[in-house]
Amino acid sequence: MVLCAALALTTAGCRSDDPNPQHLASGSSTLFAGLWTVEEGQWWIGNGKTYGPTAGAVSYSRLIESEGPEGAVITVPNADGKYRTVVRLLEEKPAVPEWCQDAGEVSIHLVADPSPLQMGSDVTRSDPILLHRGWYRVRYCAERQDLAARQDATASSRLRTFAGRHLIQLWPDRRAPDRTLRTGSAWAQRLGVTPG
Repeated sequence: MVLCAALALTTAGCRSDDPNPQHLASGSSTLFAGLWTVEEGQWWIGNGKTYGPTAGAVSYSRLIESEGPEGAVITVPNADGKYRTVVRLLEEKPAVPEWCQDAGEVSIHLVADPSPLQMGSDVTRSDPILLHRGWYRVRYCAERQDLAARQDATASSRLRTFAGRHLIQLWPDRRAPDRTLRTGSAWAQRLGVTPG
């Protein structure tokens, strides 16, 4: 359930604690496309060397929120399960996809040059991908969260793959406040956040 160490990552199922990946990602590329395992209803994205070891649960009150300058935390409807996820590195700010019901943006700062970008959850960790130093804007988009919220995560002894799709877009950009862009699902509205 991880980002395999390569410039374009298209499969899940590798796992690595290696903090020294061999590839430097740049330009526009797909960093991950597959099923991502989430534990305890949240996952993080950020500098795996400095943020990852200290990552913890946050308020469960936003779709995505910054957690210090080097990491961000995403909240999903279910405690444990798999989510169809794509992570894209872009050269400039993209449009919000039309299919995206719920969306939010935060900024993260990667201090070292290069810095290892990773995703993680309670016990799941991705392979790191090297990015250039600087501020990045991170946008999280999701759809069908209401259906995912109604699905029973305990119906089987195996982790359930929940409905919907999840997209993380990141691009170099100046630091800016956390923003909620869309709350199209009732589940996101119950978090108590409003766009703006």
